[in-house]
Amino acid sequence: MAAVAQVDAPLSTDYSPAGVFRFLAFFLLVWWAWHGHTLYSTRFDTDDLVQRLFTLVQMFAVAAMAANARDAFDSRYSAGFAAAYAAMRFVLAVQYLRARRIPASRQLTTQYAFGVGLRQLFGSCLR
Repeated sequence: MAAVAQVDAPLSTDYSPAGVFRFLAFFLLVWWAWHGHTLYSTRFDTDDLVQRLFTLVQMFAVAAMAANARDAFDSRYSAGFAAAYAAMRFVLAVQYLRARRIPASRQLTTQYAFGVGLRQLFGSCLR
């Protein structure tokens, strides 16, 4: 919620097409990070120490995204936002690799882990 509030803050004073585009771009990244974690947690959450640590790391990454979201298009904060988003996606890929131990979901979790990981890797290389 804090990340969305930070992304939304500049929109309250800038209703131009560029301001709306900026809001939508960052909102979609925040939403996509939340969406990935939510889908994983709904399907494979084990409520053990490792899962709690992964969730803690993701919470820290979301807080870093929120801290860097307000000025991310206009300043060096974009690197912090991008790093926090990448951390979220990296942890998600590791979680899916961890979920491969469930025999019935091995194919699904392998596809998700490599899909998330490769998209993040190629996205980072294109910058």
